[in-house]
Amino acid sequence: MSTSESSSESPSGMGLPPEPSGMPSGPSSTSPKKATSKPKRFLRLSADGKRLSIIRGKRVDSYVVERLDPHPMCGRLAWRLTKMVDGRSSNVYDVILTQWGVQCDCRGFLRWGKCKHVDSLFAAGKFSLLTIR
Repeated sequence: MSTSESSSESPSGMGLPPEPSGMPSGPSSTSPKKATSKPKRFLRLSADGKRLSIIRGKRVDSYVVERLDPHPMCGRLAWRLTKMVDGRSSNVYDVILTQWGVQCDCRGFLRWGKCKHVDSLFAAGKFSLLTIR
């Protein structure tokens, strides 16, 4: 390839037309975006182990925790977290230990494969690495 041919290519060498001068080269060309860190999560478990609070910043989500007895074909261990809002039950989340790992039926777990419900139950000692193996 001659030098005259390579000058018409884009800087990336992909054969794309060059970008117009004076235009930003990408969405973050002016300044890099700072990553905003989320506040850390804290956990409060009642003495009897039946109430769980997940604290993140000023937000506190309270749950009633019940142990479930899953069918052996479904899983070995399961917990139900019932979210309490103003003293009334709101949403219900089931977390189960299967042969493929721990699963939750909340939208966060279904989308990302992790959630605060699973993390909180591990932190509270409801699951351990010994129960997973």
